[in-house]
Amino acid sequence: MLTSVPNFIANFSQLATPKFVKKTSRKSLVTSLVLLQALMWVPILSLSFITRIDGLIIPLLLIFFYTLYLTFGSLARPAWSSWMGDLVPEEERGKFFGRRNEIIGFTGLISMIFAGFFLDLFKGWWGNLFLGFAILFFLAMIARLVSRYYLIKQYEPKFKEDEKYYFSFSQFVKKFGEEGEDQIISEDSPFTLRW
Repeated sequence: MLTSVPNFIANFSQLATPKFVKKTSRKSLVTSLVLLQALMWVPILSLSFITRIDGLIIPLLLIFFYTLYLTFGSLARPAWSSWMGDLVPEEERGKFFGRRNEIIGFTGLISMIFAGFFLDLFKGWWGNLFLGFAILFFLAMIARLVSRYYLIKQYEPKFKEDEKYYFSFSQFVKKFGEEGEDQIISEDSPFTLRW
């Protein structure tokens, strides 16, 4: 439940991003949402120290704040992708984002291994697993604030909106009905379905 519900809600939140981008710059939107995302670590971290409440309240609060954390990140993602897409030349995007994802995957794996050893240390030697979690959450908040600092320093080119790429859900359904299910996926795609 800790991963399915928050991710489900967060993924749907991305649908609101185009409305926000029309009202403010991508940089402003992304840096504001990254700040809110970083601040979500404060209540999550605080839950580590609440020991007098029994039952489902703590897990439900954790799910609530984690959902907000993911939602702020999901709202920022399309605007960030558009912004970075404008900064990286088109012929280099695949290589750039592929390398970026490689680095993120590697550092994520190393971080999880480190966090596991770190939590084992707190559980075994100091007997306070929750303090270990609180320290990790604090480090996550600091890392997110550092990333925000660098996003603030990053140049943002002027956003050029192309209206032909925008369509409503009802327009999508109508086009889906006109072209048929097998036409939605490109004929050249390796994932083309044949009926």
